[in-house]
Amino acid sequence: MLQKGKKLLIVDDNLKIQEILSKFFQEEGYEVFNAHTSNEALQLATSKKPDLILLDLVLSGESGIKVLKKLEKDFSTKNIPKIILTNIDDKEKIEEAKREGADKYLIKSHYKLKEIFKKVEETIKEKAKTKSSKQEEGLIIMLNDDEFLLNIFKNILEKKGFEFKGFSTIPPSDIAKMLKGLKPLIIIVDLVMCFDGIKVIGGLKASQEFQDVPLIVLDNIYHEEEIEEVKKAGADDYISMKDNNPSQAIEKIIKLLPRHI
Repeated sequence: MLQKGKKLLIVDDNLKIQEILSKFFQEEGYEVFNAHTSNEALQLATSKKPDLILLDLVLSGESGIKVLKKLEKDFSTKNIPKIILTNIDDKEKIEEAKREGADKYLIKSHYKLKEIFKKVEETIKEKAKTKSSKQEEGLIIMLNDDEFLLNIFKNILEKKGFEFKGFSTIPPSDIAKMLKGLKPLIIIVDLVMCFDGIKVIGGLKASQEFQDVPLIVLDNIYHEEEIEEVKKAGADDYISMKDNNPSQAIEKIIKLLPRHI
């Protein structure tokens, strides 16, 4: 059994099922929070930082899938383990939920309370183990508005043992604030975003917290004048996505990390 005092968020608009689950997990030593709507789920996930979220797909307000997407986009909640617990037994829904960040997908009618409890404990342990292995290598941050590319980098870097955080929509003035408290080995910046990449580089290098963190520009520019401009702004190096596929770019980035030089 896990150590007592774990926090669980149960998101379900069926009050009877929620009551049964809450009582059971409280008896097992969990601190339980209940949400009936998508808005309540997002608020509690952000404020309470549970160790795991049990999430139904059918909710008042937005669907469970949309809640998953929002949890994954928020850096404060994306690493919280999430188990879908629903009556929807549909292959496409299962695949979609896992693609959007669900760690497991359970059909309510297929599992008894003790079996759900076991899956919750297993998932928390698995997530903790994965987080620990990632921390062995360290954190890599990427600022890029291409969600597809962010997911590719996330998948490759996490398989290599790194922790990865991708950000796609941060205004230049909020960059240092949003990254405050993080200890990245390196920051990767795309210039062609919804914000001014040059200002982002200058702001990070002006920040005492990040001025010594290697900053790499990953972009499609290739003119020498533009490359010189980003280096003058404070970038430590430049990698062209015209000349490298994601795997090649990642290998070059890893070689630039302080411990890999």
